[in-house]
Amino acid sequence: MNILKRLLALGVTAAVAVGTLCIGSFAGEKLAAPTLTLTAKTGTTVTMTWTAVKGADKYAVYVKQPGSDTYKKTATTAKLTYTAAKLAAGKTYFRVYALDKDGNRGTASASKYTTLTGVASAAAKVPANVDYTKFNGTYVVYAVENISGIKGKIAAKDFISEVAIYSIAENYGKTVAETRTYIKTAEGKKLYDYMMTVLTPIGEVVLEQAIPCTFDKSGNMTTNAVNPLTGKTEKSTYTGKRSGDNLILTYADGSTYKLDLATGLFYADTGEGVVIFKKK
Repeated sequence: MNILKRLLALGVTAAVAVGTLCIGSFAGEKLAAPTLTLTAKTGTTVTMTWTAVKGADKYAVYVKQPGSDTYKKTATTAKLTYTAAKLAAGKTYFRVYALDKDGNRGTASASKYTTLTGVASAAAKVPANVDYTKFNGTYVVYAVENISGIKGKIAAKDFISEVAIYSIAENYGKTVAETRTYIKTAEGKKLYDYMMTVLTPIGEVVLEQAIPCTFDKSGNMTTNAVNPLTGKTEKSTYTGKRSGDNLILTYADGSTYKLDLATGLFYADTGEGVVIFKKK
């Protein structure tokens, strides 16, 4: 009986020992590989996400930049997303590892890559909240008459130049693209220079008057302009409504002006021409 008891005890001990060994071996296995996805990028940044791994405490992000043969760890995070920044131009590779509580790496995710320009994207031009009163001031009004096709935003410094280009296009039966190419030739440049000198005298570009414009915090605008016929100051009110990076200003008769909140230039296409307001 003593021998039997001892064998039974040995068997129990062995079973416990084997169980302990099995548990220890399981704990030593590598964590599974997360599934990595590149979700967004700019010229110098890449945002990525990955799937959760059972048993993972954190995740390590590795990046291989252009010109390098090795991956370098750039971040350790408990989240399932990360944005790598300040990346160089070229093909950039990424991989992610799950880490256990002791910091041991699991199996690497499949590598993913994308090609970057290395040029940082411009920040949003206009913030969500705008102090419209900063646009208060006196504006000089320019009118472009009888010239079709001048639409959208026109930079103030290129204003007269654009008028010349459209004038040549209309008068000589060319497209705007053809005209831009044409004025680079000797003959075209001569015509372009001539148009630049005659535009103001023939009245296609007219400096009408200076108009004080006042904006309230909601973007509504009030103007006080002197009527050239009566000599009296006339007050006009426009209702302002934000649309993207622009403020749309609507008059009582339904006519609208568009203020570019990034440049402070605003204008309208009246059907007979384009009117542009430029702050003095």
